[in-house]
Amino acid sequence: MKPGGVSVTAVLDEAAELVPRELASWAGLLALTSLPLRFLEAHFLNRLFQLGDNATDYVNYLLSLSWLVALALLPALWGRAVFARACALALSGRAAGRGAPLRALRPSFPSFAAYAYAATVAELLLVLFGWTVVALPLLALYAGLAAATTYLQERPGPLASLALPIRMLRPFFPFLGLTAIFSVALLLALINLFFLFALGLWLAGGASGLDLSWWQVTLTPGNQQYLMLLIACAVTVVEPFWIASLVAAVRRVRARESGEDLAAWFADILTRDREEAA
Repeated sequence: MKPGGVSVTAVLDEAAELVPRELASWAGLLALTSLPLRFLEAHFLNRLFQLGDNATDYVNYLLSLSWLVALALLPALWGRAVFARACALALSGRAAGRGAPLRALRPSFPSFAAYAYAATVAELLLVLFGWTVVALPLLALYAGLAAATTYLQERPGPLASLALPIRMLRPFFPFLGLTAIFSVALLLALINLFFLFALGLWLAGGASGLDLSWWQVTLTPGNQQYLMLLIACAVTVVEPFWIASLVAAVRRVRARESGEDLAAWFADILTRDREEAA
């Protein structure tokens, strides 16, 4: 590792190796806590698009759905906080794999309250400005950094909790590169899931001989609800690697600021010199 830099390739390698090897069980917990939120968001957006200009006539119905989304947000945030702490412990060399107890990873109330506050602000901004091409990836990056810095929230406050994720954006371009890469990864996951369901439907029809015409009409991109559910599943698949990569990047930023990366770089040089001398 060169001193003074945050390598996108190195961060991605760390996340790709860490999640399946040491954090598979915690990634499962993250998915279980996030799926209700994803499915409710997909249903809410689908109903909102279906109602269109008549949405104002169904305000009470949409408000009831939004309350369900808000309730599902809390366990999803808790799952992200636990997973982010598991990533941080695993990257630091301490046990955070299958054998780690949940009590060692649970966030403290102040840190979780600070994260929930920052994440709620990010969700509200996504609702207001997420439809724009520029704001969507930036707000997604902020929401991811809010999760990745949960374990660093020590003194929650109206401004301090919101500012901590932003302070980690030094340098900014590696984080922008990570956002672009995971945007492509999300698209690839969406395409793979679509073909996976299509293949499963084809195999089921060939093996059973049943009339699956209803499923053939339902599982098409023209079905808006099916497309929303596919996006929700794709986000669930990519999310563990996204958070793990951001935790790794934040750890490198903090190491650079404290001088730990420089010490590690010199130690690596000395080790190589000893090996060559031997």
